[in-house]
Amino acid sequence: MKRIFLTIVILLVTGIAVFAQQATALEASSRPTSSQTREDAREYLTQGRSLSSQFTSSQAELNARNTSNNDAHTFGQLRAELDRLEAAITQEQNRRAASLDKGLKVEQDSLDNIQPLIDQYNAKLAELETFLSR
Repeated sequence: MKRIFLTIVILLVTGIAVFAQQATALEASSRPTSSQTREDAREYLTQGRSLSSQFTSSQAELNARNTSNNDAHTFGQLRAELDRLEAAITQEQNRRAASLDKGLKVEQDSLDNIQPLIDQYNAKLAELETFLSR
């Protein structure tokens, strides 16, 4: 029994040694040469540069689109505020004009209450001008 066990152990150790030598031989033969490695590195560098160029263009496009959206948003807010102020000024002036057309006297304070709206309107126009100058 000991002989059989010893024979099995020897065969097992021999099989492992042979397998290890074959694996080492395969690794040595599958390793690329220096020129192959350099060629792979050149190809990888070319591919990397191409991707870098694509990344840069995509980023520039994203920045331009973001600026466009931001400009549209800013203009939309300014326009809405200007439209609101215009409507308020027109409404107040029309009310005062209607009273005057009827021959009624309008208090100066009532007329002066329109001036802050006009000032706000002019301030928004200045903001719009600043927006256009950037």
